[in-house]
Amino acid sequence: ITVTINCILLAFFDWRLALCVFCTVPIAFLIIWLSRKRQIKLFEKQVDAKLEASDQVQEYLEGMKIIKSCGLSGSRKTLDHALLAMKKIAVKAEMAVGVFMSSASMVLQAGIGITIFVGAVLLTSGQIELIPLLMFLLMATRIYGPILSILANLSSLLNLNVVTTRMRTLLTAPDIAGEEKT
Repeated sequence: ITVTINCILLAFFDWRLALCVFCTVPIAFLIIWLSRKRQIKLFEKQVDAKLEASDQVQEYLEGMKIIKSCGLSGSRKTLDHALLAMKKIAVKAEMAVGVFMSSASMVLQAGIGITIFVGAVLLTSGQIELIPLLMFLLMATRIYGPILSILANLSSLLNLNVVTTRMRTLLTAPDIAGEEKT
């Protein structure tokens, strides 16, 4: 909302430069919106892999007591496989998130370059003065700051949404009750 209001206010100074500032914002949000489902799916796989690795660690630790007490040697093959799967999905999720967020940031920051280019063209043709152009460029950089900070934290929020949804599912699951023996 702040970005839209600032662009409207900047449009009073020069509508062409305001359009340059604002034109990349919808494209960046489109990239984020289109990638959201893919990111959520990867985060869900990551949560599942963490749960599987946790189960395997628990099973291995419980099995070690029995193995040590009987003087046997144990195999960590399933534990190693679960940890490797968790590592692979974590790397895959981080790479995907990095690509999507970096793409959106680059598109967004291209607005500054477009604004500078159009401002230079307008300045050389005498359609705008230097001081208003500099003020406009200063305001344009201030507009992108909050959006870039949101983009930096958006993947964490999506991940937290996946984890929170899983917790709600567990909390709303019915209690398992057995029969009482007397």
